[in-house]
Amino acid sequence: MKVLFITSHYDKGAGSAPFVKREFDALKKYGIDIELFSYVGAWNIITYIKTFILLRQKTEQTKYDLLHARFGQCGLLAVLFYRHKTVVTFGGSDLQGSVTIPKWKNWLLVNISKISAKLCTSVIIVSERLSEVIKRVDYNVIPSGVDINLFKPLDYFESREKLSLKKNTKYILFVGNPSNQIKRYDLFIEVINQLRILNKHNHIEILRATNLPTFMIPIYMNSADCLVLTSYNEGSPNVIKEALACELPVVSVDVGDVSKHILKFKPCKISKTHSSIEIANLVNNTILSGNRAVGGYEYIKRNLSLKKMAKSIIEVYNYTILQ
Repeated sequence: MKVLFITSHYDKGAGSAPFVKREFDALKKYGIDIELFSYVGAWNIITYIKTFILLRQKTEQTKYDLLHARFGQCGLLAVLFYRHKTVVTFGGSDLQGSVTIPKWKNWLLVNISKISAKLCTSVIIVSERLSEVIKRVDYNVIPSGVDINLFKPLDYFESREKLSLKKNTKYILFVGNPSNQIKRYDLFIEVINQLRILNKHNHIEILRATNLPTFMIPIYMNSADCLVLTSYNEGSPNVIKEALACELPVVSVDVGDVSKHILKFKPCKISKTHSSIEIANLVNNTILSGNRAVGGYEYIKRNLSLKKMAKSIIEVYNYTILQ
């Protein structure tokens, strides 16, 4: 089976998404003859016209069994090649919109994605909630997978020593770029301030994992006492699944598929609101318990590993070719 993988979020640059590269590599590892077509859209119509021409040349030169577009805006490019079977994976912001871009861009992005969902042969969404937007019954829910060789439980004290963290201090982890408005770092700070009021017997510090090489993230996760997610919206946030693989307790607002995964573990909590007081109370209960999310690694290994993800996508490929 020969597949052309189309994405504008491959590996490097401001719009990169490392999990897209991991997905591509996993599909190749598990037997797909897959080729990458990566481009940078940057909201430029001229760029998209040039990209379409390059893509047409590519599909004329090589016979592909199907085209797989990662994200809705890439999907529109794929479905224009009506002679090819197409799979489009939607990640969340392409269907839900984003607070980081103007309203007209949101409108355009969401509607382009809806067109892609309507015209493509097969749809993959990363969480069940996105099905409400695509309005198709024949969709496949396949979250991005976790590298279980990298994200796994490590010794708590040794990990803290590697980062030179203070003793007798509770560290609350934030993963991501604070300037990304979707992540609501302002709300995270409010939670920490409330937590310090509630928990006067413990020193509370922020542990921030921003712009780090991927291999460092598991050390941060195994050093922290709790990960807090305060995002406006998410599809299927990888940081939550990676934290569970490290058996780090998670407290999160109710976005994407987070509740489906973390509520299986006693120290993990979901806040039904974006209230800093409610979130802080939940975090306080979690860190006072001192418990880890025991069993998280095995859960991720069984259900959300890169191997599991790749096998599920390959099943969609096989089905799509027969349509």
